[in-house]
Amino acid sequence: MLKNDLKVWNKEVFGLLETTKKEILKEIEALDIEDENSGLANNDKLKRLALVSNLRLTDYKIESLLHQKVRSNWLRHGDSNSKYYYSIIKWRRLRNEIKKVEVREVGWRNHRK
Repeated sequence: MLKNDLKVWNKEVFGLLETTKKEILKEIEALDIEDENSGLANNDKLKRLALVSNLRLTDYKIESLLHQKVRSNWLRHGDSNSKYYYSIIKWRRLRNEIKKVEVREVGWRNHRK
């Protein structure tokens, strides 16, 4: 029962984020077309700024939701590629390691003259 109540609450509070994002983008596009054709009035400019702000907020919510889903999935199933991942990291560290440095003193002495 709690799960169903949370789903209803989520739709009421957050709505469908992807749909909201598409609607905001359509409104911004319409205002941009109007701006190219005849210019925007001050209230339309303010409306566009508010839409851009809402778009950023919606993008942040989508990103946050995806991050939470990924984290939840990782906690539930674990990282099945741990051995592979850490072997790749070890190989890269060994490959990037500085093993020796050569210094040619002959060229340096000739440069002093």
